[in-house]
Amino acid sequence: MAVRRHLPEVLVRAFRSGADATRGRLGIRARLLSIVLITSVTLVVVGVGAAGYLVKSSVMATIWANLISGTTTPVISMVQTFEEERRLSLLYLAGDPSAAGSLADARKRSDIALAAVIAKGEAAQRLNPDGSAAELETFRPLYNRVPGVRTAIDSRAMPHTEAFEFFSTVIGTIPKASMVAARVAPDAKLGIALGYGVEPLRAAEALSQADTLGAVALTRGELTTEELLEFTRYTGEVRSQVAYSATVLTGSRLAQLRAITDSPDWQQVTAMQDAIILRGPVPAGDATAETSDSGYDSEQSTETEPAPLPMTVPAWQDASVRVSAALLSLWENQSRDAHAIARSEGTDTAGISLIGGIAVLIVTAVALLAALIGANRFIARMRRLRDDTLELADVRLPDLMRRLDDGAEIDTAAEVAHLDFGTDELGEVADAFNRAQVAAVSAAVAESKTRAGFRTVFLNIAHRNQLAVHRQLALLDKAERQEENADQLEAPLRTRPSGHSRPPARREPHRARR
Repeated sequence: MAVRRHLPEVLVRAFRSGADATRGRLGIRARLLSIVLITSVTLVVVGVGAAGYLVKSSVMATIWANLISGTTTPVISMVQTFEEERRLSLLYLAGDPSAAGSLADARKRSDIALAAVIAKGEAAQRLNPDGSAAELETFRPLYNRVPGVRTAIDSRAMPHTEAFEFFSTVIGTIPKASMVAARVAPDAKLGIALGYGVEPLRAAEALSQADTLGAVALTRGELTTEELLEFTRYTGEVRSQVAYSATVLTGSRLAQLRAITDSPDWQQVTAMQDAIILRGPVPAGDATAETSDSGYDSEQSTETEPAPLPMTVPAWQDASVRVSAALLSLWENQSRDAHAIARSEGTDTAGISLIGGIAVLIVTAVALLAALIGANRFIARMRRLRDDTLELADVRLPDLMRRLDDGAEIDTAAEVAHLDFGTDELGEVADAFNRAQVAAVSAAVAESKTRAGFRTVFLNIAHRNQLAVHRQLALLDKAERQEENADQLEAPLRTRPSGHSRPPARREPHRARR
């Protein structure tokens, strides 16, 4: 009320006129259908929106799975080529003359693999810009440093420790990118599967790091305490990653891991690692050459000769490369299993979403059709009620009143029409019309009887007055006939009112009759 008092009168009139116009234009059919349509349209929007969202998510999951699946091959190639370039670069810095010829070919293969990985990374950023762009973009400056590092290695201006750390950092971007892919995966189950696959990838990289350090140390003939500790750390990381993978992998992937750990290559690699660790640090100048058992020639005394190694460096490196390739193959297979899950779930989700969307449309159409039928039936009943009521008001009641005016006897119970429209709200409206009709007819009948009573009373009164007048006239006639005095006859005539005067009877005098 306070708001209404503050509103200008023009606005109040506009609100009123608008409400009146709306009431006048909007019929019952439109009101009923609007209620049904609002609910139906809301259901359609929600259902179709949810189905569309699920379909879009499933399509994006399938696209994502296809993209990631196509990334595994270039990623493996990049890991292998950069591991080889790292090993050859450190051997070149250690003075191995055979490494220089192989280093150029290794760099070409690394460049090809790196370009393929960068292209896949850009596609992943476009697919999921919010979840991966920022992290993947941090890798680009590192990749851009590769040409400069190579120049420094060629000129032997970079220490082998820095070269080792740089290439390890470049290769380490692959496990990081794999964890990013697992984190932004469209499904939690898929992300877990991808995360489990990263462990063999890390194990392969740790194995390459350990064997590279060991090979370089054996080539240089020196293994410091710090280098031995680092070699031991990488060796322990390999075995811990493999042991953890054995606890999380299942099925064929677990069988594949066990085949790797049971293989002769794995046994040779671990034996060589244990031998290097047990031999301890090797100071400069204490290096041994190949012996008949280990491939090294010993020219020193037995007091300073290190413990023999179970295999030569080239054989060790070949076995290590095969084990690393097997671990990378395990990571690739685990990733492909996850990608297959993503495709399958994406296809299933898309199918279920489409079916759900179609079901929502069908249910909505059926509900709308049922509402239209119900609304039409209700409106038909209302129209029939209107027609019956108008016929009652325009035809039956006027005819009944006319018959009452004519004095006809009316049986209210028999003459009054009964509107039967059920027991719902419309039936209650019809019952209200019935009551109004009965009240109107009863009042009309009572009024007719009252008028008839008044007519009867007035007729009786008039009839009595007429009898009295006739009786008076008869008495006057009798008095006139019996009166013989003419003067007496004239007196009443003179005093009689003019309205009741009659011309005196012309009678002969009494004498004359005599």
